[in-house]
Amino acid sequence: MPFLEKQHKKLSYAPILCTFLLLILVCPTVFAQTRTEFTPDDKFSFPDSNGSLSFLADGYYESATFVDGSWVFTGLVVNSSLSFGGQNLTVFVEDSDVTLRYFRRFVFNFDGFILSYAVKSVGEQTFDFGINIKNGAWSVYIDDRDYVPEGDGWSISGDSELTVTGATANVTLFFLSYSNYVDDTSNKSFFEQHSVAILSAVVAASTLVVALVIRVKFTEPKRYF
Repeated sequence: MPFLEKQHKKLSYAPILCTFLLLILVCPTVFAQTRTEFTPDDKFSFPDSNGSLSFLADGYYESATFVDGSWVFTGLVVNSSLSFGGQNLTVFVEDSDVTLRYFRRFVFNFDGFILSYAVKSVGEQTFDFGINIKNGAWSVYIDDRDYVPEGDGWSISGDSELTVTGATANVTLFFLSYSNYVDDTSNKSFFEQHSVAILSAVVAASTLVVALVIRVKFTEPKRYF
C-alpha cells in the first residue's frame, strides 16, 4: 500500500508539472522578463531642458524611453536589494542635476510611495507617478524645511504629476492615498473604522524615520574652519 500511495502522489503532480512547462513554452515572457541594469555612473540627460538624472544605487528597469522631453520608466527598481518589484515613473528635470536616492511604492490596503532625491542647481523637477495623487495626504521635505505646504516650492498638476521648484539640496516626497477607503463603515468594528488613521500614523512615523535617516546620511557635515 505505501508503494501505491507514493505512485499515486507522483501521478497527481504530473498535471501541475505539465501545465507549468506548457506556460513556459507558450508564455516565456511571464517567467523571464527582459530588464536593463544601471549603475550610479549612468546618466539620463534632458537636452531640451538642461537637466540630468542619475541614481545613487544600482538598479534596473524594464524600459526607459525619452518622450516629449521626459524619461518614462517602466518596471523601475532603485537599489534592487531593497525592492520587491518594479514601478512606473516619469521624470522631467529642468536646469538642474538630480540624483534619485530612494523610490518605493507600497500597497497595503492603501496606495502610496516614498521618493527621495538630491538636486544641484536651482531648477524644476516633475514626477508623474501614474496614480491619482489628489485624493490623499502629502508630506514634503525640501532642503532643511519639514512638512512644506503645497504652493510653497511644490505643486500638483493634473491627476498624477508633482512639480518641485526652488530646491537646492534634498527633497523627500511621501504620499498616502485615501481613494480605497470611501465606503460605509457604520457596521464595522472600531479598528476597521479607524484603520486609515491607524495605518496612516504607522506609515507616517516610518516615513519620518526614513526621511531623517536619509537627511543624516546624505547631508554633508558643516565645516567650521
